[in-house]
Amino acid sequence: MPKPSRIALQERLDALYRDALSASADDIEERMRAVATASLRIPSEVASALNAEKRYRAALKHWDSYQTWKSQRNPARAELERAHGYDTKHAMHLIRLMRMGFEVLKTGELHVRRDDAEQLSAIRDGALSFDELLVMAADLQQSMQNATATTELPHDVDYDRVDALLATMLV
Repeated sequence: MPKPSRIALQERLDALYRDALSASADDIEERMRAVATASLRIPSEVASALNAEKRYRAALKHWDSYQTWKSQRNPARAELERAHGYDTKHAMHLIRLMRMGFEVLKTGELHVRRDDAEQLSAIRDGALSFDELLVMAADLQQSMQNATATTELPHDVDYDRVDALLATMLV
């Protein structure tokens, strides 16, 4: 099965499980584990130990991933972060994506080639303090929230249209 179809199917199955168990996306795994524990008659002490082990393994995996990232990090980018106190490349992408989101909400159009490329490059090079960056991001977030109220874009996904588009792409 193609990856987009698998992802869509998994999302629909997850929604089914959430509906069936009346659980939010955040606690669906815990609820399913509780159902399995009860049906298999696993003692609560054993279930607690298994859950603690799962959390430990997840934390260890996260830590190992961080250490790998840190050791293989682009030295120039690490130097920018050290010099400015934050990841300026990430900040540039944050502002770019927020501006693009605002533009899409206002105009319904997606502009990949940026008229503000020079300003974005300056952000990447550390032109803003971290506090200035936070103010800019908060302003953009507010602008996006305001634009959401007046956008002509639909408020929900047209799943039938997306499915039809996907079907034409798979042929």
